[in-house]
Amino acid sequence: MDKDQTLEEFFRNFKKTFNITCLFSKDHPSFVKAVENFRNTVSATLTFITPLKIGVTQDSFLVEAKYFSGLMYRDLAKMLHLRRVKSIELRDGATVEELVNLFYLISMHPKEIMAGGGIAAISAKDKMAHISVEELDYSMLLKGSGNESKDMWIYLLQEAVEEDDPAKADALADNFEKITGSLKIKDLLENEKLKENIQRFISYLKDKNKEKFSRCSKNIAGAILKDKDIPRQEDIDKINVFFKDLSNEDFADILSEGLLAEEGFDSLSFGLFSKILDEEKHRNIASLAAKSIRGKSFRGNRRVAKNIQKLLFAPQDSPVSRAYKNALSSFLEDISFKERVDFDPELIYANYHAVLLNAFYEEKNRERLVVIMEKLTVELSRMFRKKELGHLKFLLEAINKKSSDDLSGAALFVGLEKLIYNLVEPAICEEGLSEDLRYFIENIQNSTLGLDSYLNRIFNENKTNSACLRLFLKFFPQELAVFYHNLEKKSQDMEFLLRLIEGLSRVCDPLALEVLKHVYFLSNNFVKIEVLSAMQKISPCDIGFLLSVLESDDFSLKKEALVILRREHASREKALQALFSIKSPWGAKNDLILQNVLVAEQLRLKEAEPYLVLISKKHFFWNRNIRKEAARVLKKWAA
Repeated sequence: MDKDQTLEEFFRNFKKTFNITCLFSKDHPSFVKAVENFRNTVSATLTFITPLKIGVTQDSFLVEAKYFSGLMYRDLAKMLHLRRVKSIELRDGATVEELVNLFYLISMHPKEIMAGGGIAAISAKDKMAHISVEELDYSMLLKGSGNESKDMWIYLLQEAVEEDDPAKADALADNFEKITGSLKIKDLLENEKLKENIQRFISYLKDKNKEKFSRCSKNIAGAILKDKDIPRQEDIDKINVFFKDLSNEDFADILSEGLLAEEGFDSLSFGLFSKILDEEKHRNIASLAAKSIRGKSFRGNRRVAKNIQKLLFAPQDSPVSRAYKNALSSFLEDISFKERVDFDPELIYANYHAVLLNAFYEEKNRERLVVIMEKLTVELSRMFRKKELGHLKFLLEAINKKSSDDLSGAALFVGLEKLIYNLVEPAICEEGLSEDLRYFIENIQNSTLGLDSYLNRIFNENKTNSACLRLFLKFFPQELAVFYHNLEKKSQDMEFLLRLIEGLSRVCDPLALEVLKHVYFLSNNFVKIEVLSAMQKISPCDIGFLLSVLESDDFSLKKEALVILRREHASREKALQALFSIKSPWGAKNDLILQNVLVAEQLRLKEAEPYLVLISKKHFFWNRNIRKEAARVLKKWAA
């Protein structure tokens, strides 16, 4: 093999050894055996590169100025990055004992690493004369893009609080906007650990640094309020904790800064704002926001003027309180005629569109409605081109209301409704599930594109975003046979399959589960693991299918299937029965039982305890290994 092939083989065996050593204790024979095998790979690689220094990024490795990226490297790099490993250097003479210490170190849970003082502190205690592990510097991480995994930010927030380290807390507070920059409400609702550690960090600042507490509180609240995906009331109650310490002045700052900074600000931005505050608070905040805007040099600022005009001309059913319209309208009156002329001409169209929409909503005379609709038809393309999706949503809602109020006149609006979806449906397939398009995906009933267009987009143009797949399954559920035929022809294209799996994982439709199962049976074990991982994100599950996966002899497949089966009591009990009620005459199936014990250990499946107790009491010498392992796991859980 040449150098590049040797390095690829090195990383392949590195990942394999890492996966094995994560399952066993440091002195377990399987742990040691895996490291012994890996030492041969290290020796072969060192004949080409001495020393071998491996740089670790968030999703790749760097060796001699060459990046090793892609699916094979991503997960391992992510795991090492999460443990704050910056680089690993291997030198001639590295022994099995040193490699055992290395894998023990990097397979530790991040919490254990933090408790031990970090990678550098732990590695200094172990005998690794021919191996060096460099720790990712805290401050260097904060200088990054802010796109680090949420697990990393959870870890850093927790570390700053638990170590009570003012320097680390200050560094995090100064970079807090990176954490909240891309934060969505669903991140806080779906990731309880992230929500908990942000709360703990904010509370820590409240006691230690009032100024940074105020700034970070406004950061997180502002990020949540920018999210136009308004959650249910019970979810709002869960995130209200981030607003409880904010004053009216804080809310006014968030609002005025939003008006200043947000290019995409519109009336939908008031959706959550309107739900968490009462009308009296809105009046006070509106007054304070108006003063804040007047107190700054905003004269001639087109973006501020444009955003305020969006509020003033918001549709009548928008969540914008009248208090804001009253408080801010005078701001525009203060602008001179010349400054008005300098406004973006598109504002004129936006206001014209708002007038047309309100006229359409209010008008009851059919002849006048027809005239308004003709003018709206001319403007639809411009509305869509300028991303006035709030206007299009309002128009569809108005059509639905008029149709339900007068069923005999519903046919009058069919053409206008179809024109809207003619514009929106192709954009959904191209752009995916953006917050702005969510309403249209929910409400579109019939495709304007047709089956062939979807098949071409998915299989030829590789449009596998969740929105495109969701619409296909919604419009053409009876055409799955055709879909599967095309899928089989693409079954060797791993990149396509992985993108398809990712898209399906975000589709809330029972048919998405059926398609994932079809992909599973077409694929190799690597893709199968990705399929099972995707199924974990979908609420319905096929218990029969998952139980059949437990019959596999592949550790990773069992583990992923069990993650899903453990969610409900009934399915969890069936899974435990399948894993541990295995007849093993003369120990014939003991290897399988041992593997199942290790799966339960890795997932911390303490509901398996009664089964492990029975295994730990099995008689006869051929059951010694499984008896010993079951007892070890029980002892570990008890501790």
